[in-house]
Amino acid sequence: AVKALRFQGKTPLSAPLLQAAEALRHTEASATVVLVTDGIETCAAELRALLPPEGSVPLALNLHPQSLLDNSFRHTLLMALLRLGKRRAASLVIELNEGLVHRYLDALRAPLRELRLFGCQLAVDHAGQDVVSTHYIKEFELAYLKIHPSLVRDIARRPLNQLAVRSLAGGCGAQAPVLAGG
Repeated sequence: AVKALRFQGKTPLSAPLLQAAEALRHTEASATVVLVTDGIETCAAELRALLPPEGSVPLALNLHPQSLLDNSFRHTLLMALLRLGKRRAASLVIELNEGLVHRYLDALRAPLRELRLFGCQLAVDHAGQDVVSTHYIKEFELAYLKIHPSLVRDIARRPLNQLAVRSLAGGCGAQAPVLAGG
């Protein structure tokens, strides 16, 4: 089905997110929403409408680094965060894939610093899927690190995976919780 999609350029991000949040009843339980896009999303609606009530589970947006490197998208996102204010923006977690963070590391430094300055939290998912340097964990002050499911599947019988998970957890130290599922 994904191969049949025809990408038109900028994909409105808020409408599919709102639809998924309503279907998954996001105020009752946390959930993961995967959106298939062409990589350059736009902030069509106010982020305020997407954010959960203060004090509840933050909203995590999984973005492709190319979105953050697109000046138009980044400007729109930063303006939306500015309107929210730091306190409300802290309810938003921008998740990025570890392999892509590593690939675009130098180019992402400034955009990720801007997001932190505007109050956003940062997180990395699919950690440990590939062997990459983990110095970004401390550099970007991650809210959490999500380990790739293949690392924790049958972990009791996989000493190498146990070592990898311990290494990732040690790399985070007390700074960022390490989450695992799978």
